[in-house]
Amino acid sequence: MGGTIMGKQELYQALSMADGVAGREKEVRDVLKQYLQPHTLELDEDFFGNFYAKKQNGNARKVMIVAHTDEVGFLVKRITADGFLYFQPLGGWWSHHLLAEKVTITSQKNGKKFRGIIGATPPKNHDSSRTIPIGDLYIDIGAASKEEVAALGISPGDMVTPYTVFEPLAANPELLLGKAWDDRAGCAVMARVLEQVASKTWQEIDIIGVGSSQEEVGTRGSKIAAETIKPDIAIILDVATAKDTPRADNYQNRILGAGPGVVWYDKTAIGDVALASKFIDLAEAHQLPYQHDMLAGGGTDAGSVQLSGNGVQTITLSLGVRYCHTSSSIVHSRDIDSLVDWLLLFLEDLEANGGQLI
Repeated sequence: MGGTIMGKQELYQALSMADGVAGREKEVRDVLKQYLQPHTLELDEDFFGNFYAKKQNGNARKVMIVAHTDEVGFLVKRITADGFLYFQPLGGWWSHHLLAEKVTITSQKNGKKFRGIIGATPPKNHDSSRTIPIGDLYIDIGAASKEEVAALGISPGDMVTPYTVFEPLAANPELLLGKAWDDRAGCAVMARVLEQVASKTWQEIDIIGVGSSQEEVGTRGSKIAAETIKPDIAIILDVATAKDTPRADNYQNRILGAGPGVVWYDKTAIGDVALASKFIDLAEAHQLPYQHDMLAGGGTDAGSVQLSGNGVQTITLSLGVRYCHTSSSIVHSRDIDSLVDWLLLFLEDLEANGGQLI
């Protein structure tokens, strides 16, 4: 044990502002370690970059709670003779969101961070009615030559992340503005749940929290985590675009502040009916807000986890987030709290029933 006690708002801020694209998630793992080290948990990581927080006795049913640590971002692709940086996207981006956005470049060579801004060729060279290809965008760090960039320690392969300062919004401080809520909001939930169960003396279930790596480029880390842990039950925590903004073309679900969602379907997995029903029963019995959800446009770590080994009983629980896969997004802190409470109710019920869904 040991370490500095971190409050939940500090956790949210640290997770949001940590820089960590696929394969470069160390800063995020370090935040999770700092938050969980004061508690009686076994903390570990694997060669692939997955983070593990384990509360187990070795003889019980295994419940794995997964949230991915990587954010959408970029890698430096090439550096021009006059000092501009072209980049490779990691995860899904729409280029209209990128023009004039601030970014942070993290040097692999010296660990230093450098601010830049995304630019493009002058608008007169583009049809203003079409999206500018991401390949036409570049990063301006103020350097005048390739040699100046190299002298800073910046080279191809370096991580590039959006630069957004975390802050509660003045009109409603429960709404938290930041970058990377996909899926740092899920990471916050996972960490808070493991913090709460650390002091339990449960015998029927082992609980393993996983901060999975490389979700945004093909749910890669969760494949390894599932084969390593071999869970009996897996709960995936992820976010999805909120539908409570102007012209949102969906039913009125994923409303910020109206609770987390039970995900019945995504492009990679069908939610386990028994798990979904248990979560709904618990929410209704304890008057917790929840929403029904289907992720028609994308997949989650559920797809890889569900198909691991001989198959794993799996469900995804979602948090609505405004403006996913952009430099700045918004999550509701009350939804985070509700999801923590919901998971704890589920784990307590599972322990009380001998690790079985009853």
